[in-house]
Amino acid sequence: MPDRIILRKNEATRIMAGHPWIYHNEIERFEGKIVSGSIVSVVAYEGFFVGKGFLNTASKIFVRILTWRDEVVDRAFFKQRIDDAFSLRQQAGFEKSYRAFFAEADGIPGFIVDKYDDYLVIQILSLGVEKLKTMLIDLLVERYHPKGIYQRVDEHVHVLEGLVSEAGVVYGAVPESVEIQEGDCRFLVNIREGQKTGMFLDQSRNHLAIRKYAKGRTVLDCFAHLGHFAIQAMHAGASSAIAIDISPSAIEGIERNARLNDVPVTAIRTDVFSFLREEVTQGHSYGMIILDPPAFTKTSAKVSQAIRGYKEINVQALKLIEEGGYLVSASCSQHIPLNTFIDMIREAANDTHKRLQLLETRTQPQDHPILLSSPETMYLKLLIIKVTSL
Repeated sequence: MPDRIILRKNEATRIMAGHPWIYHNEIERFEGKIVSGSIVSVVAYEGFFVGKGFLNTASKIFVRILTWRDEVVDRAFFKQRIDDAFSLRQQAGFEKSYRAFFAEADGIPGFIVDKYDDYLVIQILSLGVEKLKTMLIDLLVERYHPKGIYQRVDEHVHVLEGLVSEAGVVYGAVPESVEIQEGDCRFLVNIREGQKTGMFLDQSRNHLAIRKYAKGRTVLDCFAHLGHFAIQAMHAGASSAIAIDISPSAIEGIERNARLNDVPVTAIRTDVFSFLREEVTQGHSYGMIILDPPAFTKTSAKVSQAIRGYKEINVQALKLIEEGGYLVSASCSQHIPLNTFIDMIREAANDTHKRLQLLETRTQPQDHPILLSSPETMYLKLLIIKVTSL
């Protein structure tokens, strides 16, 4: 008997529509040899084929679908997925630094690859991928010919998924930091210890999008990380820029990258919430304020709390923006959809008696493709708004 999972009655519809996750409470029974990390067939209660995917009985997500076709899943299958992802990035104009593979959205659940010039950084977020790690690294070497590949580890996910990989170099040699190009600016990225895999590549084209609004403006970049928004704004002709982050390593990175681009950016290590409130008290103002916080919630249970946090910083920012200035506000939480985020901004405007003109609604770039059948893959929202008084 083949190894397969039988779904409960009426549970196949969402999966057949292209959603890649099957939860433990959707499974009727197992048939055959069931081994976590293996690839199993998924069958509807009525007996028809649904798909094939990675099994992990230790995870809340029991099966992560690889294919909805009854096909052989072998080395050639994974090579095709990596090649297809490469072609998509090439067509979208990505060349040196970008997300080369985006897990479920590119067809290998739990596998993330970021490219920083001649180096790759991988993250393994599913047991099935960990079992295939050696083969996947070989395929990456064939496709990209990198000088080195470094594996980053998300400890939280590793506990949830029962993974055992350790962070470290898995191919070639990898330096402490890599210099990358973003538009006309350069940035040093620590791919061994920096945030995520070194920087927030999903904001790369959004960093460039604010340039046309920045000329002549006083800019405040909140949750600045490595200072991309502030440095791009100064390079585009902003009159001044302050970059705020609570992390000491972020402040060092901002100062280092500002020197690298020969632009003056004032880096301040402080809590953004407190800083914004104090600036309001002091009566200060800015021509552009950028809010790019970390995800205020990673679970649906804390959405209300997260929205209060987003509203707080947006209210304070709106109080500080000069007449005709710009608010750039982002959220990277998948649990807060775009319409909810816009409603929050609208409430913040009502509380501060501001008139907001929404100029651009942006999301993650094409190297982070969105599966319309999987809302989880559309997580990043960024609004560029002109602010005037009512």
